[in-house]
Parts: sequence; structure tokens; C-alpha cells
Amino acid sequence: MLFESIIYLGGAYVRDMKKLLLLLPTALGLSMPAHAPLAAETAAGSDSLEEVVVTAERRAEDPQTMPVSVIALSAKALKDSGVSNIADLQSLVPSLSYVDAGNVKFINIRGVGLNEGAPNQTDGVANYLDGAYIAREFTTDDSYFDLDSVEVLRGPQGTYVGQNSTGGAIFINTKKPSLKGMDGYVEQTFGNFNYRHTEAAVNLPVSDTLAFRTAVLAETRDSFTHNYGPLGFAAQTPVTNHPGNMNRFVGRIQLLYQPTDALTVHLLYQNSVRRNDGTPYQPINAQTLANPYSANYDFPEAYNNSYQRTTATVDWKASPDFKVHVVSSYQAMNQLTQWDSDATSPFVSPTTAQGGTIIPLHDWYSTNEVDLISTTASKLQWTVGATTLDYHQPFTDQIISYNTPKAPSLTPDYSSGLFLNFHTLRKNYAAFGEVSYDITPQWEVKVGARYNHDTVGLQSGSYLIPFGGPTGPVHVPAGPNIPSYTAGTGRVVVNYKPTKNQLVYLNVSRGYKPGGWTPDIGGPPTGNNVYNAEYVMNYELGWKATTFDDHLRTAADVFHMDYQGFQATVATDPRNPTTSVTKNVSGTKIQGVEAQLDAIDGGFHASFGFTYLDAKFGNLLIFEPANVFGPGNPAAPTQINLNGRTIDYAPKLSGNVALAYEFALRGGATLTPRLQWTYQGGQWTSFFDAPQQYMPAYALGSARITYVPGKAWQVEGYVTNIAGRVYLTETTGNAPALQVGQFGAPRQYGVTVHYSF
Repeated sequence: MLFESIIYLGGAYVRDMKKLLLLLPTALGLSMPAHAPLAAETAAGSDSLEEVVVTAERRAEDPQTMPVSVIALSAKALKDSGVSNIADLQSLVPSLSYVDAGNVKFINIRGVGLNEGAPNQTDGVANYLDGAYIAREFTTDDSYFDLDSVEVLRGPQGTYVGQNSTGGAIFINTKKPSLKGMDGYVEQTFGNFNYRHTEAAVNLPVSDTLAFRTAVLAETRDSFTHNYGPLGFAAQTPVTNHPGNMNRFVGRIQLLYQPTDALTVHLLYQNSVRRNDGTPYQPINAQTLANPYSANYDFPEAYNNSYQRTTATVDWKASPDFKVHVVSSYQAMNQLTQWDSDATSPFVSPTTAQGGTIIPLHDWYSTNEVDLISTTASKLQWTVGATTLDYHQPFTDQIISYNTPKAPSLTPDYSSGLFLNFHTLRKNYAAFGEVSYDITPQWEVKVGARYNHDTVGLQSGSYLIPFGGPTGPVHVPAGPNIPSYTAGTGRVVVNYKPTKNQLVYLNVSRGYKPGGWTPDIGGPPTGNNVYNAEYVMNYELGWKATTFDDHLRTAADVFHMDYQGFQATVATDPRNPTTSVTKNVSGTKIQGVEAQLDAIDGGFHASFGFTYLDAKFGNLLIFEPANVFGPGNPAAPTQINLNGRTIDYAPKLSGNVALAYEFALRGGATLTPRLQWTYQGGQWTSFFDAPQQYMPAYALGSARITYVPGKAWQVEGYVTNIAGRVYLTETTGNAPALQVGQFGAPRQYGVTVHYSF
């Protein structure tokens, strides 16, 4: 009865909202079709909801029949919502939190993923591009363009993804070449802040068996923040370094070779170049809150990132009973980040200790996967596979300190401060398999397992130079130390279909993320600095339904996760809380509720989603730094237990609502207004729970109106952050007076012209 009541209430909600929107056309003088579907959201020739195919589990599946919490978004749905990167994606995926900290990207789902930038820590949310694993988070903020879909799986994915999926997984699928004919598009956007966004793609069949697809994107934008320079007034020599600006180019070329129906070869090469002026951190105080987009940096900032990625995929129908799926990928990246860590200057803030950080790094890695997948219509289905990863990252990290009692100079001294020279590496070998069996037409059982073997650590030759002492710089060895980890993960699922269009599932899954080793920056490394792996046991009960002739789709789940070994970097010396080493938290608990609704009725379309999270740390004794809550609070480092504190990057509430209606105009043209609202709950950025380490909740509204005069052209106007709300997207600091953070984007508006051929 509960499920049927939810369906009824959802249908009533859709009908009532439709009545409200139907008042709009009379005021605008527009005609309304009896059944005019949103073309971007529906199947061709019907007003039923669009079918989005999910391939995350190596088969083409309907997300409504998958026993996992999944949000699948088509390329058109992403465009209609204005989602162009992972930062925007969190507005459509409750439970997903993304925080851009410059050289590190904190991606978490259900509060699980990555909460700090320790050298050996790995992501807990696995990202994939065209089925190939992206080994580090450095390139996950690239632009979404010329895509087929994006799939977000919430909760540990211990079978098909395995290691580094304790929080979930994100699959980005590009638009593939087609043998059916030449087509493509050109799109241009003009917006405020001198925003210019150009993208284009063309599909070119060469023969009946060979096709190419090429896509490019160019994007520039002025910074939202104006840097007045170290003297702090506009009349001085103009400053050209304005952190937060955008200058990016991405090119992609793909080849499809299909000599027979049984064999498909797909090759992808992608090159991305980004040259920006760094990350716009600000000191958070009354002055900047009154004028949040002005800054006074005295240390030059930069964020330059370029990478080249090659992926090869082979699908071969080896026999009537199974197919072979092979994916191999190689990526090489260069990145330079440097930032003014105090976000001000000694001339504007004479009492503030000044600092800067410079991190050049280079990484390269290869991934490989081979799968055998059953293809018969039997009640028994199976998949077996094996994967490898070989990852290397040499980098240096130079932390410069000045305008302090030990370094009284007002200008940066590049020969002083902490210096790290590390070569981190990670290798993984895994084998997995899953079988499913239809016991009856209503009942199905799935059992999957994965064996993981990881080595993670620092290579020989790694060293650090601590902050200068009385005898000058001293090289401290920091390697080699490469611990190994093995773990079994997987899932057991029971599916029940009470009706043809309903699914009730119970999913018990286990996720794993390897441990590692970090040197104690406050002194020489010790063997005790090895930290253990993370394990997440997820117990999830879910329900999905497709009703009213595919006009309404609903999904809801409740989950409880036992999280063992949460990796947290803490101070090890109570006399020196700047010492840092990664330890494991035991007994962490996360539980919550997720729900989503997607509905269509004629030209009206509505979507809704929300998540409630209760995410609490388990036991770990740490030292809370002196003065973290202000002068003398506490007066000295104080031992505390993390037990009961809220996990970092785990908003208690998050959600979104979108409403749209397609109006019919003369000559077959359409006009579609769309309203969106998203809410992101407050988040801590550190387990100390100090006020300067808290990002308050915020809600943002946006509007779009799309005019389609015919099949080829489309014009769209948009405005985001309609209310011009000032909000934080990152914050940190060792004391309230030292709080620095980033403000979110102000109101933006513009127009996009799209031409398809």
C-alpha cells in the first residue's frame, strides 16, 4: 500500500503543478498542444519518458531495473539543465559533493570518497571515461561535451569497479562514431564576464565499416574575482593575475571499425589544455563578505593542467554464448598549481603571516580490463573479468613562509619553507565475477565477488626538507616504503518484482580503498606511519517503479553503511599540531534516505530528488590544535575523540527540483521555459568542527528558455544564481582569524545558439 500511495501522490503532484503552469500560455499568447512532449526528454513520437541505457555493469541496462541507487542522465538532459562539468553535476545528483581545492578535487558520495590531499590517498569515488578508469581526481573537472550520457552509481561498487569505489562511481560516456551517415553540430555561447564557449563535432563515415568522429571545445571567461594586487587599491599598475578565470581547450578524435556484426573496435584520443590564474581563495572576514569578489594577492597564482588520453575498446561476439570486452587506456598529465595561501598581502594585512605554495606534478598511468560476458537469454547470466592499473606520480610541494617572526621579510623567500620531493606509485591487480539467476519471473538473485591486490607508497629517492632549522635545510629521506594490501569485495542482491513495472531490491555490498604510507612532516619518517585500508559495508533496501504508461518514474532507497578504517590525517605530536600523518577511524556509521521522481504529461515535465544523510565518525583520539576556535580556545593542544562528529563533505540534506513546459508555436516551432532549484546542505571541511571549517547551506535558482524554430536550430537564454546569492564552495583555516575560502559563482546570464546538421 505504501508504494501505491507514493505513486498516486506523485501523479497528483504532477497534475497540480501542470495546472499552475498552464496559466502561463494565456499571458504569453501562446497555443498549447494537447500532447506536445519535451523532445529532449522523451522517446521520439511519444510523451513517455526517455529511455537512458546504463552500461556501468558491462551490460546495456534500464536503470529502473538495476538493484542499485543510480542516476542516469542523457546528453540532452545535461544540456537542458546547464550541466557542463562535475561541479554542476552535483546540482542534479543528491548525495554527490564536489569541492575544488585547486590541486585536489574532493569528490564524495554519501560522505564517502576523498576528504584530504595526502600524497598516497586515493579516490573513493571511481571515475570512468568510456569505460576506462581515471586513476586520479586531477582531470575529473574537465568539461562535458559531445556526450551520450553520464551515469552516477551511489554506494560501494565492489564487483565491477572494486577498489576506490567505497562511495560510488561516475561513468562518462562520449558520443561514439556512427556508420549511419554524416552529422554533427556547432554551438556558441556568449555570456557576462566575457564568457565564450564554443564546441563542435562532426561524424564522418568513410565506408560501411569505418567511421570517425571529431569534437572540439574552447572556453574562456574572466574571473569573478578582481585582484587589485598587494597594495590594495585600484590606482596602482594594472594587475594581470586574476585567479578564477578560465581558458581551456579540449580536442577529441574517435575511430569506429566494425568489419562484421560480431566485432567492433573503438579508439579514442583526447587532448586537454587548461591555463588559468589559479584558485580564488579569499580571507573570510567582514570586509570580504561585504565585497566578496575583490582580492589583494602578493603571490602569483596559477592553475595549469594538460593531459593526453588514449583509449582502445574491443567488443567481440566470440560465440553465441558470450562476448569478449577489452578496454585499455593510457594517460599522461602535467599540472602546475601555485597559490597565495593567506589570500592577502602584508601591505593590506600587516599582521597576517604570509605564505605561498607551489606544486608541479606529472603523472602517467595505464589501465587494462578484459571481460567475458554471457549473451544468451538463459535464466543464468554471468560476467567474469580482470583489471590492472599502473600509476606513477612524481611531484614537488614547496610551502613558502614570510612576514613571520622566523621569516620577517615582506617578500617571498623561495629558498625557505617546507619542501617535498615525492614519487608516489600505485599498482592494482584484480579479478571479478558475478552470476545472476532468475528463480521465478518475480525473483532474481545476483552474487558478485572481486579480489583486489594493491601496492601503494613512495618510491626510492623521495625526500623532504622541513622548515629551516638552526643548521639550515636538511634532506630527510621519505622512501622507499610501498606497503601491499589485498581485499575481497562484492555484493549479494535479491530482486523482487511485485508487478511488471516495479522492482524491490535488497543489496548488501562491500567496498574497499587501499591504505598507504605518509611521512611525518614534523620529523623523520617511521614505520608506524603506514595506515590501513578502508572498508564499507552497505545494506540497502530500494524500490523503483514506472507507472502511468511511462509518464512517471520513481525510485527510493534507505541504506546503512558500516565504515571501517576511514583515513584521516591527524597531528601526532601534541606540542606541534602541524605534524601530520594519516590514521584510521574505526566504527564510522552512515545512514540515509534517497528518492527521485521524473514525470511527464503532455508538454509538462518535472523532476525531483533529495537525500538525507546521517554520517558520524567513529573512534579516533586526536589532538585538537591550540587556538583553533580563537585565541586561547583551547589554550593548548587538547586530546579529543572524533566519535559522533559529522563526517567531512557529507551534507545532511541535499536536493533539486526542475519544472519545464514545451509550448507549440506556429510552423512546428516550440518554446520551452525551465525553472530549476537546487539545495546543498552545510558541510564540514575538517573533523575539528571549528566555525572556519564549515560551509553553510545554500540554495540556488536558475532559469532557461529554449526556442526551437525547426530541426536544425536552437536558441537558449539562461540565468544562473538568479538571486545573486553569495555562498562558500570551500573553506579552511587553523583559526577563525586565518579562515580562507572560495565564493561560489555570482549571477551569470547569456545566450546559446546551436545548429545541428
